[in-house]
Amino acid sequence: MNQPRGELEPADYRLNFASAAQLLSELPPRRLDTLREIKRAGPVSIYAVAKALSRNYSNVHADVQKLIEHGLVEKDDSARVFVPWEDVVVRVDASLLQAA
Repeated sequence: MNQPRGELEPADYRLNFASAAQLLSELPPRRLDTLREIKRAGPVSIYAVAKALSRNYSNVHADVQKLIEHGLVEKDDSARVFVPWEDVVVRVDASLLQAA
Protein backbone atom coordinates (compact mmCIF):
# COMPACT_ATOMS: atom_id res chain seq x y z
CA MET A 1 0.00 0.00 0.00
CA ASN A 2 1.36 3.43 -0.94
CA GLN A 3 1.47 6.07 1.74
CA PRO A 4 0.22 9.58 0.90
CA ARG A 5 3.12 11.89 0.15
CA GLY A 6 4.75 13.26 3.29
CA GLU A 7 3.47 10.50 5.60
CA LEU A 8 5.64 7.77 7.07
CA GLU A 9 4.64 4.15 7.34
CA PRO A 10 4.04 2.94 10.91
CA ALA A 11 7.29 2.12 12.68
CA ASP A 12 8.40 0.58 15.94
CA TYR A 13 10.97 3.32 16.47
CA ARG A 14 11.80 6.64 14.83
CA LEU A 15 14.92 8.72 15.01
CA ASN A 16 14.59 12.32 13.84
CA PHE A 17 17.18 14.97 13.07
CA ALA A 18 16.60 18.70 12.64
CA SER A 19 18.66 18.88 9.47
CA ALA A 20 20.40 16.76 6.87
CA ALA A 21 23.71 18.11 8.21
CA GLN A 22 22.89 16.78 11.68
CA LEU A 23 21.86 13.40 10.22
CA LEU A 24 25.16 13.14 8.33
CA SER A 25 27.08 14.25 11.41
CA GLU A 26 25.48 11.58 13.61
CA LEU A 27 25.38 8.82 10.97
CA PRO A 28 28.37 9.32 8.65
CA PRO A 29 29.20 6.61 6.07
CA ARG A 30 31.63 4.67 8.29
CA ARG A 31 29.11 4.55 11.12
CA LEU A 32 26.49 3.27 8.69
CA ASP A 33 29.00 0.64 7.52
CA THR A 34 29.35 -0.40 11.16
CA LEU A 35 25.56 -0.63 11.51
CA ARG A 36 25.32 -2.75 8.34
CA GLU A 37 28.05 -5.12 9.55
CA ILE A 38 26.39 -5.57 12.94
CA LYS A 39 23.07 -6.29 11.21
CA ARG A 40 24.75 -8.78 8.84
CA ALA A 41 26.74 -10.60 11.53
CA GLY A 42 24.02 -10.86 14.16
CA PRO A 43 25.03 -10.72 17.82
CA VAL A 44 28.75 -10.06 17.53
CA SER A 45 31.62 -8.58 19.52
CA ILE A 46 32.84 -5.10 18.72
CA TYR A 47 36.26 -6.63 18.08
CA ALA A 48 34.76 -8.90 15.39
CA VAL A 49 33.04 -5.92 13.77
CA ALA A 50 36.32 -3.97 13.71
CA LYS A 51 38.13 -6.95 12.21
CA ALA A 52 35.45 -7.50 9.55
CA LEU A 53 35.62 -3.84 8.56
CA SER A 54 39.44 -3.65 8.78
CA ARG A 55 39.08 -0.68 11.11
CA ASN A 56 40.67 0.36 14.39
CA TYR A 57 38.87 -1.12 17.42
CA SER A 58 38.60 2.21 19.27
CA ASN A 59 36.99 3.93 16.28
CA VAL A 60 34.47 1.12 15.84
CA HIS A 61 33.78 1.13 19.59
CA ALA A 62 33.03 4.87 19.42
CA ASP A 63 30.70 4.29 16.46
CA VAL A 64 28.91 1.48 18.30
CA GLN A 65 28.46 3.68 21.39
CA LYS A 66 26.86 6.38 19.23
CA LEU A 67 24.60 3.81 17.54
CA ILE A 68 23.56 2.56 20.99
CA GLU A 69 22.80 6.15 22.08
CA HIS A 70 20.51 6.51 19.06
CA GLY A 71 18.77 3.20 19.78
CA LEU A 72 19.91 1.61 16.52
CA VAL A 73 22.08 -1.03 18.24
CA GLU A 74 21.72 -2.89 21.54
CA LYS A 75 24.00 -5.10 23.66
CA ASP A 76 23.05 -8.54 24.92
CA ASP A 77 24.05 -10.08 28.28
CA SER A 78 27.37 -11.22 26.78
CA ALA A 79 28.21 -7.66 25.64
CA ARG A 80 27.69 -8.63 22.00
CA VAL A 81 26.03 -5.99 19.86
CA PHE A 82 23.08 -6.49 17.54
CA VAL A 83 20.52 -4.51 15.54
CA PRO A 84 17.10 -5.07 17.16
CA TRP A 85 15.22 -3.95 14.04
CA GLU A 86 14.18 -5.93 10.99
CA ASP A 87 14.86 -2.93 8.77
CA VAL A 88 16.58 0.40 9.23
CA VAL A 89 15.30 2.92 6.70
CA VAL A 90 16.74 6.40 6.27
CA ARG A 91 14.30 8.91 4.83
CA VAL A 92 15.28 12.50 4.14
CA ASP A 93 12.54 15.06 3.67
CA ALA A 94 13.43 17.25 0.69
CA SER A 95 12.88 20.37 2.80
CA LEU A 96 15.92 19.40 4.89
CA LEU A 97 18.09 19.69 1.80
CA GLN A 98 17.29 23.37 1.30
CA ALA A 99 19.77 25.98 2.46
CA ALA A 100 18.85 27.69 5.71
